[in-house]
Amino acid sequence: MADRIRLSVTRLTGLMETFLLSSRAESGALDFNPAAFDVKGVLEELCDMHDKVSPSHTCRARLGDAPQHFLGDERLVRQAVSNLISNAIKYSRDADAIEVTCFVTGDDLVISVRDWGIGIPADEVDRLGSQFFRASNHGGIMGTGVGLHLVTAVAQEHGGALSVDSEVGEGSVFTLTLPLSQPMESARDDAGEDAGEDAERSEEVAA
Repeated sequence: MADRIRLSVTRLTGLMETFLLSSRAESGALDFNPAAFDVKGVLEELCDMHDKVSPSHTCRARLGDAPQHFLGDERLVRQAVSNLISNAIKYSRDADAIEVTCFVTGDDLVISVRDWGIGIPADEVDRLGSQFFRASNHGGIMGTGVGLHLVTAVAQEHGGALSVDSEVGEGSVFTLTLPLSQPMESARDDAGEDAGEDAERSEEVAA
């Protein structure tokens, strides 16, 4: 019972976090704080959490090529991928599994979430990143229409993109592509901080 309560609280907290971050993204006030983090570890944690929250589905993690060190905003990436996994489970009630894949290609980190659910009408795919938009075939499945808006915003903050490959009745693949190098503004900020730290160390040595 305690485990179920904790998982319910985790799910509710995640929903509130999505609303908050989506609102900030819409107003252009989404905080972006890149730092190195373990992508593989984060994805493993998310798959394990969703397996416990939604025991009707198995989250198959194919993370053999997932890097342990990626420069990005861990909080935003974690929230974005969690939303993709949650959606995949929610819209594939007649399937018992989803698949999370991560690999590096060229200069990009690629994270994809695949489901074998209801799919999305082709003429609506381009509208999925719009706030509060939901596909017309959601069939009464509860949702808010803010999750994919947030995922799109997170991708853009990292200089990346969200793409969708879907077919009605066959399922969907949502792919988050993020550059391995951080945006130049963040790089300059970090360079300035490093220079300041080097100066401080030099002063300490001189003293």
